[in-house]
Amino acid sequence: MVVEQQAPGAHRCYVAHVYQRARRGAKVVIVWTATDARQDTWFWGYWPASGATLLIQGRNGYGPHNNNPNVFYVQPGGILAAAPPGAYRAWADPSARTLAP
Repeated sequence: MVVEQQAPGAHRCYVAHVYQRARRGAKVVIVWTATDARQDTWFWGYWPASGATLLIQGRNGYGPHNNNPNVFYVQPGGILAAAPPGAYRAWADPSARTLAP
């Protein structure tokens, strides 16, 4: 992605599962597209859809809600680009692409 080259420290992921929506944000499991590694993530002030592809910046920290020492935290402004659910699959797997009439 061109945006990744213009945003040092940004990484692409997709949302595997949203497991809690709260007033101040959402707890989700993301998959880093470069490694296929899964990571619990907290989005402050953002509620991504399952399957969305995101270009994000953030930091790792302790997650007291599940005693996880490796939660990724995305602050407001940490989402640099977003694509709707299914976009990553369509990009990665040409057989998943459909043509609109």
